[in-house]
Amino acid sequence: MHNVIHTLLQVNINPNASTNIDFGRVAEQVLLALLWSIVGAIVFSIIIALAMRVFSILTPGLDEMAELRKGNIAVGLVAAGFVLTVTIVVIAQIVHP
Repeated sequence: MHNVIHTLLQVNINPNASTNIDFGRVAEQVLLALLWSIVGAIVFSIIIALAMRVFSILTPGLDEMAELRKGNIAVGLVAAGFVLTVTIVVIAQIVHP
């Protein structure tokens, strides 16, 4: 284990060594990361919208958006907790499928 860590931490500090960086490949990876970030944001927005719809169904007789417009902080905190809970569940499914 010590040898593996030592190998990983070795740095080549030779100033005469040429660094061959394929900027086309780097740009491709950056664009792919950006694309997947946008896709993830869109999918997550849809999931949160559906979750808020479920939250609205689970609380009959209460119009959350009207209460939020009136400045009801308690409803805002409950809705934020619900969104946070959904976020934790989604992240848990992504990390440990």
